[in-house]
Amino acid sequence: MNKIAICLLSLSLLAGKASAQFTINKGEDVLEIKGIFSGIYDYRILKSGQTNNKNNNFYIKDLQLDIKGRHGNDWEYEMQIDMNDLAINATGGAGLDPLSPGIKAAYIMYKALPVNIKFGYDKVPFSQGSLNDRYNNVYWSHGYLCDGNFFARRDLGLTLNKSFWKKRVNAYAGVYSGMGEMTLGNVDNDASGQPEFVGRVDVSYPS
Repeated sequence: MNKIAICLLSLSLLAGKASAQFTINKGEDVLEIKGIFSGIYDYRILKSGQTNNKNNNFYIKDLQLDIKGRHGNDWEYEMQIDMNDLAINATGGAGLDPLSPGIKAAYIMYKALPVNIKFGYDKVPFSQGSLNDRYNNVYWSHGYLCDGNFFARRDLGLTLNKSFWKKRVNAYAGVYSGMGEMTLGNVDNDASGQPEFVGRVDVSYPS
């Protein structure tokens, strides 16, 4: 058993996300198609006397497709989905899992004005820990305070963004449904009937 554990530990040191990218350029239009796949093996180290190994198995963690494009310097759009999360939500019987909604982004952005205007479904500019890609975090996971347990990480709405001082200062303001990830497939609103307003300013130095 120790040999198995050592082998699995050695393999885990070599593990990483498998990704692919394909880009199409035609005139002012650029289309980028990316995919991410990652899998894990769950090996339970049991205490003495325990014999239940039923959770020892391979699992798919991510099966993502990301389509991002732009037209010149004025228009940008993105659609990102995780087919594994979509399948789990569709077959789980408990409805949508807000922490793994399946649809990660679906928006269009206009950048020709002094302020960037984004409309659609994407991350809400509230917490830096939430905005960061979870692949840049320990264990490929967000911290408990910003993983969606206390506030919705994504929502449908309108976001304004402006950068200053060579992008050292970034300002955001937005209005959203207030339903978070539950806005997917939901035609209702909360009892107040009011949208959610979010503002954020972040400063970084020296870069």
